[in-house]
Amino acid sequence: MIRTFVLASLLALGTLPAGATLLSTLLLPGGSLSNGLLTVDSFEFTRTCGGIGVCAPLDASGIDVTLVNNQIRFAGGFTALSNGGFASADFLVAYHLNSTLAIGGVGLLFNGAVVGDQSFAEVIESIIAPIAHLAGQGQVDAPGGPLADAIILDGAYHNLKIVKDIFLVGSDSEGLGYATISLIDQFYVGVGVNPLCVEGVDCEPAVPEPATYGMMAAGLIGLYFTKRRS
Repeated sequence: MIRTFVLASLLALGTLPAGATLLSTLLLPGGSLSNGLLTVDSFEFTRTCGGIGVCAPLDASGIDVTLVNNQIRFAGGFTALSNGGFASADFLVAYHLNSTLAIGGVGLLFNGAVVGDQSFAEVIESIIAPIAHLAGQGQVDAPGGPLADAIILDGAYHNLKIVKDIFLVGSDSEGLGYATISLIDQFYVGVGVNPLCVEGVDCEPAVPEPATYGMMAAGLIGLYFTKRRS
């Protein structure tokens, strides 16, 4: 099963199609994305800026959302920039996820980058199950922290609320300091038929143990960065 999952993942994680939906559109009543495996809806968005400098994007129209197979991508020029001072940018993105498969593991990764001795970028992801139960949490950081995190949930769920806290600080004691994030990717591992099945790949049903979720998520993260480097 793991070999099948990795083969399918390698095919699917290359480059997501250019067709994306603006987050501002998804915030409208009825805004949703669906591909037969996953449905994503009930989007929420807030933007909070501090300090003096650049805080971007200006609104939800500067963020693209793409859903392909079991992967969701948020693309936008998330930026906090200040020249000799301090600037912060804090974005909260939330949405509901409904899956035909029971989800037991989540992978989170981003391409945060910083310049400045006090600059940083991070994404904290909270995965909330029905009845406001925290099923799992992960975090990615730059600089120094992991760019990817594999989150094993405390159970298998068909319905989840995802909350992303995207926080950037641009600050340097002597000059230009900035933090940027252009891509935040999330993928899901579920019980049953592999959600990354593609034509020509045999996808067998399986019921992974919790440790297997972690192996799958870690393998997908490795494949993702290998594809990006190539």
